[in-house]
Amino acid sequence: MADSRPQECTHVVWRVTPHGTPSVRRHCTRCDAVRAFVPTTSFRVNAQQQRIDVWLIYRCGACDETWNRPIVERGSVRGIGAEKLEHLHRNNPDLALAYAFDVQGLRRRGIIVDADLPFTIQAEPTTNRDPASCLSITIALTHPIETRLDRLLATGLGISRSRLGSLWKSGALRIVPRRANSLQRPPQDGQVVVIEIEALPSAAGS
Repeated sequence: MADSRPQECTHVVWRVTPHGTPSVRRHCTRCDAVRAFVPTTSFRVNAQQQRIDVWLIYRCGACDETWNRPIVERGSVRGIGAEKLEHLHRNNPDLALAYAFDVQGLRRRGIIVDADLPFTIQAEPTTNRDPASCLSITIALTHPIETRLDRLLATGLGISRSRLGSLWKSGALRIVPRRANSLQRPPQDGQVVVIEIEALPSAAGS
């Protein structure tokens, strides 16, 4: 795959890590109120002959009430595969986390999701050109986040969102791949943001 990063830039990787996991809002029968339910790392597995049902267990944030989120419904045991089935039976935390961040799967079921999580950015320089005319940022997501790209950039660069919008319109800020309203969309893993050095505050990218 061709390198989309401009060669005259200083290159840096932003490793973006969300804190916590997306929660769902639903009625808790024990609290008799709408509560946030957070995912656990436990699965419920029910296999009968060649068919299997799998749920990820969520727990009310205010009490011990649980909700089983459907993951597989009347699926084929053979289709799941032996390795994944073993992970499900052993409550593999990485697999549980992957399902917890499958926000679109929840929303397709009409479930209200709160996925606007706090995050941290760890900057890892890969190429430092001196002098450089631009800063090229490759975004690496540990898990999908719903934060808008302009908020992520504002946090990491120390530039206001309105200023970022102006730079985008003038061409001093470029996003690869370019999409309509890219700044208003959540960042994508592997996305590249290029910004002219002269547009940065003196401390940004250092």
